[in-house]
Amino acid sequence: MDLPRAADSTAALQAKEASRPADLKMDLTDRPVAISEEYLTKIVDELTHNAFKFSKAGAEVQVTLHADAQTLVLTVGDCGRGFGTDQIKKVGAYMQFDRKTQEQQGLGLGLTIAKRLTELHGGSLTIESGREVGTTVVVKIPLFSAG
Repeated sequence: MDLPRAADSTAALQAKEASRPADLKMDLTDRPVAISEEYLTKIVDELTHNAFKFSKAGAEVQVTLHADAQTLVLTVGDCGRGFGTDQIKKVGAYMQFDRKTQEQQGLGLGLTIAKRLTELHGGSLTIESGREVGTTVVVKIPLFSAG
């Protein structure tokens, strides 16, 4: 499986659909992980979709894919409107945030889908965010073991 190509093409498609290809910055490396290309692509798709959706044109969206000794680490960061602490705690509750004050399309399931797919593969998804300073989502997925 070619993880960088899958992540690259998925993130590039989201940037193109948002009419923001120049805003996408990527740094990707390849390592075997305990997740299918299809599921990793879905995680990248959901996270980059949100990053472009909730940040302004001209603001950089960063996608990195690196591995340490035991874990593949996918990071998607933006300089968008961000989340409050209470909202981060509610990820997975199948809801949209700030629906009354922010017009947005969709069902609000993107982060939940990415989180569930990550957890199904023994990984974790964490969110670092602040209001009006952006959001960084970090996905950690175990590498295949050699034994």
